[in-house]
Amino acid sequence: MNPLVFRTGVPFGYALFVIVLLSMTLGGIGLVAYGLWRRKLLRFGIGAGLLALVAAIASANLAADRDLDLNPMIRSDSTIVGLWLQGADTLNIRADHSFTCRGRACRDLALAGTWARAQDFDILFRAASGGEVRRRVVRYRNQLRLTVFPDDPDEWDGHLSFGIGVPAS
Repeated sequence: MNPLVFRTGVPFGYALFVIVLLSMTLGGIGLVAYGLWRRKLLRFGIGAGLLALVAAIASANLAADRDLDLNPMIRSDSTIVGLWLQGADTLNIRADHSFTCRGRACRDLALAGTWARAQDFDILFRAASGGEVRRRVVRYRNQLRLTVFPDDPDEWDGHLSFGIGVPAS
């Protein structure tokens, strides 16, 4: 995601975010007004820069919200079968309900095991050693992605991991 996009799992984190943006906006307006009134070009420039930053942050967050679908339609297992990528790391989800994972991003999933769909948007990965990990399938910018999703959506930190790179045919 864009570095200007704000996601937090902290209680009241979004309220604090809005308060900070409002403070920056009021401060920017004040600096622009003071700079114009007193003909202080530096203060005007700082105020205008602050307002531009607020506008960039707001537009990035609105675009990210528009591009994110937390509840994508997954009609069948074939939708999620294929090669999922995160940088150089790979997760191969197979139609026979087995998976293999290679790379650093696999430390929570295990290197191999089985998978099953749980509920509408979740996948349960079961390691050969017996551990079980739940991941949520979301759609971001028209690509299916995996994420750790808490029971309360307000606690989601916005981190996206593997994205489907090569769907199975």
